[in-house]
Amino acid sequence: MTSCAPNSFRLPTPQLDDPEKAGSESWTTASVYHFIHRLDRLLAEAVRRVLFHHLDQPLPPTLPGRVKTFDDFAPAPDFLDSRLDVPEAKGHSLRAFLWDKFVQPLSAQAGRIAEGGIFEKGTATSAIFFGPPGTSKTELSKKIAEFLGWPLLLVDPSLLLRKGMDGMQEEANKIFRMLEETERVVVLFDEFDELVRERGSANSEPFSRLLTTSMLPKLTSIHKRRTVVFIIATNHVGEFDLAIRRRGRFDRVVQVMPPTYEAKMAKHDWGPEKNLDLKGRLDELGVKLTDDMIRQIGELTYDESEEFVVHLSTIDNPQTAATALAAIWSQCTLQTSVSREEQNMTWADRCRAEAQLSH
Repeated sequence: MTSCAPNSFRLPTPQLDDPEKAGSESWTTASVYHFIHRLDRLLAEAVRRVLFHHLDQPLPPTLPGRVKTFDDFAPAPDFLDSRLDVPEAKGHSLRAFLWDKFVQPLSAQAGRIAEGGIFEKGTATSAIFFGPPGTSKTELSKKIAEFLGWPLLLVDPSLLLRKGMDGMQEEANKIFRMLEETERVVVLFDEFDELVRERGSANSEPFSRLLTTSMLPKLTSIHKRRTVVFIIATNHVGEFDLAIRRRGRFDRVVQVMPPTYEAKMAKHDWGPEKNLDLKGRLDELGVKLTDDMIRQIGELTYDESEEFVVHLSTIDNPQTAATALAAIWSQCTLQTSVSREEQNMTWADRCRAEAQLSH
């Protein structure tokens, strides 16, 4: 289906010698233009509906646009800020970076997409969110979609394999063809780690390499149209094909780490009942936080922090609290091995090595 968006469609201006005819001809031209524009908008909405229906996902309503600020971005209780090392600054706020470099420019221009326009050239419309498991990369993508007022479309490998291995290529082509024609959607490619591994590596399966080769030009095509936002969430960005990571296909590559110590201590509604206060409970117990304890709290993922806070509610002395923290930290994600093949590398090691990939 070919778009006839008003930014690319222009009717010729009539050249009339008779001024009396100019008014009626101009009115006719305007009527034709508005008809085509309205038809284009109806077709665009139809494509979105067909896409979501094909992937067996409900299409939530697109929320009306309104002016939003930094304070509106990802303010949900389950989103806590983390630190991000980028070339221009170490220890940068993840939330501030995403706002400045990704979310705010998209939000400022989202309205023009509804009118048939496109994002300005140079606006970041794609991203890879990478980092250890449990750092809410998928949840962060949902928050971005909610902020824009656009539906989130989840695409994972199971959708490509609905017709088995033999039908994978056909299904991938169909999905990407619809993605190329749609608009006003945040597309999240999740759990694609195995399908975008380095081509030619010993661990790459043939069908994974085939899909990677097929995906590359399609991602480029989607990116050039500048009418959707697409994100890949992954734990293993270092194993991605270098062509996938290239800026021409993904404008932002962002490491998502566990929430900071400061963010965890500022949260006062932990636990299943949302009534537990980490800092308050530590103060009640008289726990004197050492530098090691502060570092340990800072390295816990959201769920691991929740586990620690709930456990604190059953503890009655500072020594037991310190022991509980050490036990949870020793088994936390950052202290575990990345894989069976990499027993000597923890997630903390991997994250330090990959930090410089962010931009």
